[in-house]
Amino acid sequence: MMPPPVPPVEVDGDAEGLADTLADSDGTVAVVSDPFFDREAVLDHARSALDATRVRLGPAAETGSVPGFDDGPVVVDDCHHLYARRVGGFDPIDRVLDRLASSSCRVVTSWNRYSWNYLCAVRELDDAFRHVVTLPSLSAERIGATIRDREGALPAFEHPPGEQAPPVTTATYEVPIPRRDPASIRLPVVDVDYVAAWLGDRDRPGPEELVFQRLARLSNGNPGVAAAVWDACVDGDAVTPTDLDLPVERADPGDDAATVLGVVVAKGAVTREELRAVVPGVSLDRTLGTLVDRGFVETGGAVTLCPNGLPSALALLDRRRWLW
Repeated sequence: MMPPPVPPVEVDGDAEGLADTLADSDGTVAVVSDPFFDREAVLDHARSALDATRVRLGPAAETGSVPGFDDGPVVVDDCHHLYARRVGGFDPIDRVLDRLASSSCRVVTSWNRYSWNYLCAVRELDDAFRHVVTLPSLSAERIGATIRDREGALPAFEHPPGEQAPPVTTATYEVPIPRRDPASIRLPVVDVDYVAAWLGDRDRPGPEELVFQRLARLSNGNPGVAAAVWDACVDGDAVTPTDLDLPVERADPGDDAATVLGVVVAKGAVTREELRAVVPGVSLDRTLGTLVDRGFVETGGAVTLCPNGLPSALALLDRRRWLW
């Protein structure tokens, strides 16, 4: 998949450009976003602009994976792999932050938003950085531009065949009940794009506009998720707005699976060893099987989050108040 272009960034809440941030010779920088937002493209730009050493961290990263901060600019991807939510799990990141505090070197880092929020609460992580670069959600127009740049030739955009699709449909949700089987509840789901088209005096949007509005809404403006939903749903010479949907079940997978899913969302990829230490007493193989079956994660060398499962995972974890 071709990466989307580097999105506009907000620096400390202001609409500054990334170039202005990198021009600060006395600045440490944290680039923060949801998973799959292509932080790597932003760090590619930073490495080139600073002629920096580049380090990419992965699951089970240790302090020794990060070079010293005394030999010139350093760009470090995915620093959220330097901690784990268990006893002793903060030692690696504490050692790195101590080294960062005593260094005058230019350092640019990237972080998963949900790990960042958690570490700011429990370790005051944001105090270690002069600049915090937040990658904002993309508009429907920007999502459309990333798909065009990625795909080149696009299929034809069409309205759904036959009569207008109903503005309200239903979806089944499973609600966990302590010491009982989950209850299945059918709730109405409003097609926001079509209802918005009927409000006011404006004309109904064309099918291309509706497709990218729906894609932006399903992906929460996340270009990596939008690309995954497009790949899963668009197959042929034409696409309609109703072709697009999240291919992940909305049913709650249960307490153990939600806890494991929360760890994976906050890291993007996690080793089985880390999961066993973080959620002791959970039947990990069975729990991961549930999450794989429902399209949230994939298993291999590590347990990795599926991009088209992220919106449903975030909705589930938000209902459980798991996210920071």
